[in-house]
Amino acid sequence: FHIPIVVWMVFSFFSDIHIEIFEAAGLDGCTKVQQMVKIAIPLARTGIISAGLLVAVFIWNEFFLGFNLTGNPTATLPVYMSRFREQQGMFVAQLSASSTIAVLPAIILGWMSQKALVKGLTGGAVKG
Repeated sequence: FHIPIVVWMVFSFFSDIHIEIFEAAGLDGCTKVQQMVKIAIPLARTGIISAGLLVAVFIWNEFFLGFNLTGNPTATLPVYMSRFREQQGMFVAQLSASSTIAVLPAIILGWMSQKALVKGLTGGAVKG
């Protein structure tokens, strides 16, 4: 479900790389694979990281797919959290604790890669 977003984001970062860089690398003797590994990927690294983080958060928060397509033994954490209710109401304490546990990995991942995420999301916004 997230492939179109990733392709669009990564394509925009790769299209911002000037063709003259690849031509100069070709004149210096780089093959196409070396141009990709040594030039294109390092220049688009922030875009690749941003797209990866965005998809990781999307997948982590996926609820409906897990709710409708999986059984009890393979259900995801958000599906189990939706079951913290009974006829009289909800188990607020358990729901709060499980919500905190469910959000922690996304917060830690975002915090650890904050610099690359901000740089990647704002990198294509300004033309220079």
